[in-house]
This record gives sequence, structure tokens and C-alpha cells, in this order.
Amino acid sequence: MRRVDYHAVLYGLLHDIGKPMLRYRMRVDEGLEEYSKEIMEYLRNAKNHEEIRDTILKEVLGLSPESYRLHEEKILEADEITSAERGLEAEYSKLRDIWKGIELDLSRRLGVAYSHHKSPMLSPLWLLLKTNYKDSLGPCAKSSFNADDAWSNIRDSLKTLMKSISSGDAERISEELAEILKALISEPVWYPAVLLNEKTLTEIKASNYLDALKEISYYSIVKYLIDTLKTLREAYDLNHRVRGLINTLLEALKYSLLTVPSAVYLALAPDISLYSHSKLVSAYIAALSSGSKAFRLMILDARGIQDFVSAPVKAKAASRVIRGRSLITELVTNSLANYVLELYGGLPNTNIISSEGGSLVLVVPQTSEEDKLVKALEEVIRSTYERLKGLWFTIAYSKPFTLRDARYFSSLTSDKDGAGFMSVLESLENELATKKSLDNARMRFEIEEDTILGFDAITQEPVTAGEVSTGFYGLKVSEDNLDYANKIAGPNKLEPGEVISEATHLSLVAGTCSRNMIYLVSTHIYEDEENVLRPSPTLINKLTEELITELSHESKTLRELQKYRLIHELEETVNDSSYKLTVGLLPIPSLGSLHVVVSVRDAVSGDYVSVSSMLIKKVLMKIHEALTKVRSGIEDRALVRVDLKVVNAASDFIKALTPGNLQDYVSNFLKKDIDVSLGVFHTGTYHPHHLLITKEKTEGEGIPVLTLVDLDEYPLVGLAKIDADELGEIKKLVSFSPSRLVTFSDLLTVLLSIKTHLLSLRHSEEYVKSGSTGRGPIMLYVGGDDVAFYGHWIDVIHILYEVYDKVLKTMYPLSFSSAVVVEASDYPLLELYSRVADLLRKVKTEGKGGLVIEPFTSPRVVKCGEVCKVVNPMNIWSNQTGWPQPLTKLATLEAITSALRDTNISRLSEYRREIQLLSIVGVLSDEELRALCGGNDRASSLYQLVRREVTYSYISAMREDRLAELSRLLGEITGSAERLHHAAGEDIRSCLTRLVSAKTLLDLVLTRLRLGES
Repeated sequence: MRRVDYHAVLYGLLHDIGKPMLRYRMRVDEGLEEYSKEIMEYLRNAKNHEEIRDTILKEVLGLSPESYRLHEEKILEADEITSAERGLEAEYSKLRDIWKGIELDLSRRLGVAYSHHKSPMLSPLWLLLKTNYKDSLGPCAKSSFNADDAWSNIRDSLKTLMKSISSGDAERISEELAEILKALISEPVWYPAVLLNEKTLTEIKASNYLDALKEISYYSIVKYLIDTLKTLREAYDLNHRVRGLINTLLEALKYSLLTVPSAVYLALAPDISLYSHSKLVSAYIAALSSGSKAFRLMILDARGIQDFVSAPVKAKAASRVIRGRSLITELVTNSLANYVLELYGGLPNTNIISSEGGSLVLVVPQTSEEDKLVKALEEVIRSTYERLKGLWFTIAYSKPFTLRDARYFSSLTSDKDGAGFMSVLESLENELATKKSLDNARMRFEIEEDTILGFDAITQEPVTAGEVSTGFYGLKVSEDNLDYANKIAGPNKLEPGEVISEATHLSLVAGTCSRNMIYLVSTHIYEDEENVLRPSPTLINKLTEELITELSHESKTLRELQKYRLIHELEETVNDSSYKLTVGLLPIPSLGSLHVVVSVRDAVSGDYVSVSSMLIKKVLMKIHEALTKVRSGIEDRALVRVDLKVVNAASDFIKALTPGNLQDYVSNFLKKDIDVSLGVFHTGTYHPHHLLITKEKTEGEGIPVLTLVDLDEYPLVGLAKIDADELGEIKKLVSFSPSRLVTFSDLLTVLLSIKTHLLSLRHSEEYVKSGSTGRGPIMLYVGGDDVAFYGHWIDVIHILYEVYDKVLKTMYPLSFSSAVVVEASDYPLLELYSRVADLLRKVKTEGKGGLVIEPFTSPRVVKCGEVCKVVNPMNIWSNQTGWPQPLTKLATLEAITSALRDTNISRLSEYRREIQLLSIVGVLSDEELRALCGGNDRASSLYQLVRREVTYSYISAMREDRLAELSRLLGEITGSAERLHHAAGEDIRSCLTRLVSAKTLLDLVLTRLRLGES
């Protein structure tokens, strides 16, 4: 295929770079932002954002505006369609002159400042507020939600506005827009335009219009953009290897322009991100520049993640394995995406328009070579599946479409359901369903019995003799490598004679190195075979061997070269501070990738990005030397890409490219014709650990040895899973506009996935500061709308509430259901994960947006108007969207989390006997529950219920003072003022109903008291 014109893509990314700068200048003029002489030098004389862009291209990047003009036709072609998605088609450009008047009129009608330099960005999820989505939530759901009906209603409500735009009736346009926006001003669906550094990204939330207005800061955005472009100019040759620059710039734009509205008064609503808009324009340009006039959407859908990640059936080292397999899943997905981009002419990362939960959607050019490319891709997927004994990817394509097919207006004005881009997405969904069905028969492989060497010590999967041979990374434990086995699995977890598969070996390395991980360096190598680019397993294996040799010579803990050793320990000093590094090698030969994970024993002090970058210099130098040897003599046919990713950074990742950090090292790669990009990799880096003192082979006081905690060290473990409600239907709804679909996907990635990881990091720091390093939840998987974590059962419940409170609220009005299973620590993880997944499906059936904690959640009674129901899921909060007010605030996750805190448990311990008695009384049979609800009037059921009420009344009378004290204490802890005991004159059935609702909290408190855990 013809290679992509990277300069056209670069200009596409930057075509609107002048917009935030123009808005900054206008805000300075009005006294809304601080004045910066350095910035204003670039903006002073420009009349519009296009002139500002030209100035920035010339004076900051050193590119001539004339060069931009050479590519302007492609940019305008792509931008015309994506810009039209804001609501104003090119043919209505006559409205541009009167739109300023509409802006002033809107500000008057709305009663708030509304203009393109003042307005915050609106979440595309505002569309849900115009549908029946809320009515589909909870146990009292009035209707079901589906995209077709929702879109029909939205389209009908906007028809008058569309007619006004067609006729050019400015007053009517303003009136209709004001009607739409007025209903949204007080809703928490607005994001301030801010630079997303670690602090702002952690704190950002969806708020009402006026609150978001106060947080806007264009100064921080514009300064970051100018500084970043200067850094890129210094680090890259703009005439060569521009793809790496594009990927690095794209990452920087994500953190600077995600919450900047693409347009405001030239829009139906300011609900399209400037970052997402620029990315989509560049994706179209990349595909167009390869020579195609049509595109396809391509999806890579990961299959078997659950079985692969939760494969361990033995508790020993299981925690490391499942954490490691979660990391490997991400790395395999990234490697496969990189290969697809290379197959289709070297597309940049702009063409990955959606990345959620193991599913990637890409824009690729339509090509006559498609069958050949798909065949090569399927061979790679099969090979990876067989080596890792899991992780399949189904490939599907949409029907071909052109830029005109992506027109937003055709979806909005057509009377036909599924018109415009919606039909493209629908064709993709249909093809994916078909391909999944076909792949079900292919997702298997056979192992001949006489090739089996043994069974995996942790997963019990068969391990063949070939897996421990040259070029493969299975391991047979012996006395010679027992020290290494102890290093990757933990002391005494593996014994001589046991074997582990390649997947388990890599998982143990990944799980060990993911703790305090600071950098990920990924190398991808491809070779041309019969005009098709293919991964090079041979060169990846050679590269791995070279690195093992190089790192073994550096490692002070090794006395001889060990070819199987994928973990190495180094020591580095930065700013007079000494650091112990762990370097893990994760080769995936079938994908042509070697991922090098670098972690530190103790947290980095000082500037995280700068210090981390200096710490990996030696590792980068070793990779460079090894690549030079491996490529010697075949440079012309071996294509090499290197991705450097700072772990859990944000906008400040770009500092890694500055002089003194990695700029010279990146330059060395570029000089060798190796393209390099810089980005951020977000993952869970916390793992509970102990620091033990050993005197083995030492004299004196001994040396500290860090060991990771495994699940078998806890009395009970918990595994939680969170999932958005009706996400598929919601994506289908917003797909009428490709830019809104991409904006929604980008917001989901950043404001859900990345915020969750940052929240986890903040909690881990608190555990370390408190000295409770043996505790804390471990992030198992965070992708798209799917979050899963595990660990000590109390920690899992605590972090679950924090994720709801600090993260999921940011995606209002999107609802999330969740499930937790608490079990003995030796319970098979595969079954535990399956139980959580099954439980979550039941929650979504009984009450979307709810939570069940098995085995503690007790059925409770809820009132849906005049109807009484017995349900299992509980509320997250008492005032939850779509849910009835609970009969007691104690029946919420918010209250449970508060009651289980260490300080509160110690206070509740005085009432252990009372809690136990109330819990016993609250155990009602199904018949009693139905009778309590009024749905069972059989004499036997009523008799059982009356007996229960007598017992309840007796206990309440005998322990009235103590129960009153307990109720007051619980009220102080949780904010619930309700009594849990029956008082004279009160309806006993109402009291019993309230007690039944609170039973889940009582049982969880009682369990913690029985275990005596602090």
C-alpha cells in the first residue's frame, strides 16, 4: 500500500491550533485571564485563528504557511464534513455573519455568559437527558432504553431548529437553541477547559454551567501547547520520521484540548472536543493520503480476556499472575493495533478513534489488497492465541463509506431510521456478530499427548516440551534457576521439577514488575515478505537474547549468564538519591514486539517525569545497542518502531523529551532510522508488599528484601466489577455524529479509565504513608466502561465507593452497575471472576445502577409507587438517579463504606451482640418477604411473619437502651437517623422492613468484627 503523507496528517492535527489561542487573547482583553507577554507575541497581530495557526507553524515549529497550503485541499475536505457535525453545514455558511448576533441573543436568553471564549464544554451525554434513559434504571424502571426510539425522539425535537437553520431565521434559531441549552445550564454535564495535569485530572468533575465557567483556564492550555511544539521541534527532524512526532503531539493534545469545545456559537451545542475533532480530521486525512477515496471502520475485539486473566487455579502466586495477565492483555492489544496501523500504510495513532475495554475501532482506507492484509492479520492472531493459550481477536469491517456518508446532517434530517453514519456503525456491528460466530469454532487448538512435558504449577494448563525450548519462554524449575523462580513468583511458591507455561512465565514477570512501574519501552520489528509487512519473531527473539546478555552484565545479583532470565535488577543514582530498578522483558514474538517494563522498589522522589526519564537512560542505551546488533546488515528490510511511555503521567509527560532527559537518546534512535514516539501508559502500579529483613549470605544487620503479598495471605478476598448500563445503545445513539462518538470515547478513556488509575495511585500513597503496605486493592482491569479490582475484601469495598464518588459521577448521567464477591483466599480465581460476571448480569436485570455484595447482600423491600417489590441490588447513594429513596440510608454503599472504616469499626465493636441479634431477626424467608411486601397473604406465611415480629418486638424491648445507642451511633457514622429497633407506638411492620434493608450493612460489620481485623 502507498505510505501515508505524514505532513498532511501533521497539518491536519494543527489546523485548529489557533482556536484556543484566539480565545485566550479575547479572555485577556476582557480581564478573564492573566496576561503573558511571551504568548501574546504570537497572537498580537492576527485577525483570526487561521492567521494565528500560520504564525505558530512558522515561528514555533519552523514550518512555512506555504507548505500548509500544499495540503490544504485534503484538510478542507476532511474538515468540512467534521466541522459540519457541529450543526452548521457548509451550505449554511451564509449564517456565519449573523451568528455573532445569535451569540449575544443567547447570552441574553440564558442569563449567563455564552460565547466561544467563555463557554465550557458540554458532555455529549446531554442527549440522554432528552430520552427515557433515567426511566430505565433501578428496580422501578418504567421502560427499557434503546437507541432507535431515543434517536427518533431527539430527531423530532430538533426538526424545528433544522428548518430554522435552512431558512436563515436568526431569531428562531436563537430561540430554539436557548430552549435546548436552558434545560442543561443547571445539570452537571459541563467540563471546564483546562490543561489536564495530574492534579486537574484527578479533580476534574462534571458540574453545572456556572461552576464549570469559573474553572476555565486557557492560559495553561496555550502555554503548554507552545512549549510542547518548541520541544517537538528540538527533538525531531520535521523533514524525516514525522510519524513519531505525530503520535507524540496527539498525546499532548489529548491532555490539553480534550475539554476544549471545538465550536460554541457555530454549533447546536458545544459538545464536541477540539482534540477529538482534530484527531478525526487527521484520521480521514491519513486514509485519504494513502490514495483511497473511501474508508472502512475496522474493529479488533478481544475475546477470552476473562478466562485468560483469571486462569490461576492455585492461590500461590495467583495475585501476580492475574495482575500480570491483565498487563499482558493491554500490551498484546497495543502490539496488535500497532501492526494493523503498519499494515495499512503506516497509519499514525490518529486512526485509532476508539479504544475501550479490549475493543479498538480504527479508520482504515478501503483497498483492493484487503483480503491479503486480513489473511496476514489472522495468521498473527492465531499464532498469538496458540502461544499464550488464550486471547483471541475477532476482526470485522463496516461497509465502505466516504466523507459525504459521514455527514451529520443526513442523520439528523432524514426521516429514515439509521441514516447517515449510523448505518455505517450498524453494518460494523452486524459484521462483528457474524465474525464472532465464525470465530467460536476457530478459538481452539489441540495438543498432542506425547508432547506434554507437565502441567502448569499455577494454572494447571498443559505445558509442552516445545515451550521450554529455544525461542519460547516456558520454564522448568530446577535447583539452578530456583533463585530466579523465587524472584518472579515469590519465595517457596515454585519448586524444582515444576513447570510453567510461556504465558505464566511472562505473567509472573509482568506482575512482579508492574509494582511501582515507571516506564514502558516497546519495540516493534517488522519485515517485508512478498509485499506484505509481517512481524519478525526471529528478530524479536534475537533482541531479547541480546538484552538479556547486556542486562546480565550490568546486574550485580547475577554471577553467570542465564538465558531464560527475563527480570534483572539494576542500581541507579539520580540527584544524589539511589534507586533499585527492576527491568522486566516481555517478548511477544508472534506480534513482533518486545515490551520492556521498568519499575523502582521505592517511589520516585522529586519531579516524577524527569527523574524517571533519567533512571531509564541506561536501559534505553542497552536497547539501542542491542537493536544495532540485531539489525546489522538488514536495515533496509527491517522496520523498527520504538514507543516510550511514562507510566501514569499526564500532560507533563512531554518533559521527558527536553534536554537533560531523553532528547539525546531519542535523537540516537532517529539517526538509526528508528521511529520513536513518546506517550503515557496508564495502569495499576500498586501491589501490597512486605519489607523483610534477611541475614542470608550477609553479615551484620542484614538487608531488606521486598516481597509481594499473595491472596493466600488474606483471610477473605474480594473481587469487584463495574460496568456501564446500556453502553452499546448509548454509543449507537451518539453515532449519528462521528465527532460526538469519538468525543464520548475519548472522555470515557480519560475521565473514567485514567482517573480510576490516578485514584488508585492516590490511595496506594496513603497506604504506604500509614505503614499499611500489606493492604490495598489491586487494579485488575480498567478499560472503556469496565473496571475490575481485587484484594483484601475491606479494601475492595472502600475503593468501590471511591470510584463511584470520584470517577463515575464525572460521566453523568451515565449509570453504572457493580457486583462484588467475597470468598476465602484459596477459592479458584477463574470461578470467582465468573461468579462476579454472572452476578453483575443479574444486577442489570433486577435494577440497573445497583450493587450486590455476595454473600452479604440480603433481599430487601422497595416501593415503586403503589407497588411493592422484593429485590437484591442496593443503592449506591440515597438520592440515586432512577432509584426510589431507600427505606433507610443504611441500605446504601455510601453508608456501608463509612461503617467499615477502621475508626468506626472500633466504636461499633461495643455493640457486637446487638448487631448479631438484629442480623438474626433480619433473616426472612422468601415467603416472609413476600408477606412483608403484601404479595403473599397465605395463612402460613402470615403466621411466620407474625412470629418474626414477636421476636423482633421482644428483643427491641429487652435491649431498648443499647439498641437506641447503636442507632444513634450508626446515625452519626452514616448520616442515617432511622432506628433499627421497634419502639412503642410505631408500626412494627415498617420497622421490620427498615431492618431488612439494613441487614447487608449489619452483616458486613459483623463479619469484620468476627475476624478481628483492623
